[in-house]
Amino acid sequence: MVITIKPNKKTFPSAFFIGLLLSVIFFFQIKKPEGGIYGYYNVFLFVGLFLYSAIFTILAFYNFLRTLFYKNATLTISDIELNDNLSIFSCGKIPRTEISNAEILRIRSTNYLAIKVADSDKYLADRNFIKGFALKLLLKKFQTPIVISEKKIDYNLADLRDLIQKHSEP
Repeated sequence: MVITIKPNKKTFPSAFFIGLLLSVIFFFQIKKPEGGIYGYYNVFLFVGLFLYSAIFTILAFYNFLRTLFYKNATLTISDIELNDNLSIFSCGKIPRTEISNAEILRIRSTNYLAIKVADSDKYLADRNFIKGFALKLLLKKFQTPIVISEKKIDYNLADLRDLIQKHSEP
């Protein structure tokens, strides 16, 4: 049995617009230094903040476009594996034997499904810098690199958790 869950294509790209707003704010804060080392410090600070927010904006926009137009942006659950392909920061194929638990966590006003695996470091290895960095942040915050937001999919998280736990039982 194979179950395919599609991403929610109706979500507003808030991360993109927040990043765009921050990029514009930091760009206009970059100005000619006004003498002394502190003037140059402010220039470097705002250039760094601008670059950081610009990269965040580009990644958020790319992730939004990928969700809208990439036909393989799905979460597929089978008897053998779970294939998370919803985001640019997804882990890909996870054998069901490696899934130890799935739990719903509520942070602020959003629910997240954290899928715990036996060896989290396995999913961090051989990743590019940006994807590895994002997965490490997820691991630090949720104790797993495999996290699905309720806003990302058109499916009930409690039903999905039960489905994953049922498929993960030996």
